Amino acid sequence: MTSLAETPAQRSLDQHARNAAVAMEKQGAYTTAADMARRVIGTGTDDVIAVLAASGTDMDGQVVLHIHVDDPAPSEFGSPSHADGCFRYTFRYTTAPVQISCPRTAPITLPPPAPTTTTTVGPGGQ
Repeated sequence: MTSLAETPAQRSLDQHARNAAVAMEKQGAYTTAADMARRVIGTGTDDVIAVLAASGTDMDGQVVLHIHVDDPAPSEFGSPSHADGCFRYTFRYTTAPVQISCPRTAPITLPPPAPTTTTTVGPGGQ
């Protein structure tokens, strides 16, 4: 249920957090938390998403995101609204965002993506 005091940006923040969970889950098995977070971080048209922590894999891991959302439409008080929040995603096959108090840490730099493997088939399928 939506609170009457909730701004459009706060509603958008909650939706961004849910969308991030869906995007991070769309990976192959044993994907690292860093690789999952890499799918959602960055600057969009109305948001900035940064990763504050990433450890483990999609089978047993965790990601903490800081999400900032701007809503350019004027609020009831005539000014644009914005919202900030931090969300923890705990992975055990599926996840859902849990809003937490933002830790007083700077965003982390993610390690390089995990290598992918490819199979090369020689001439004649050998």
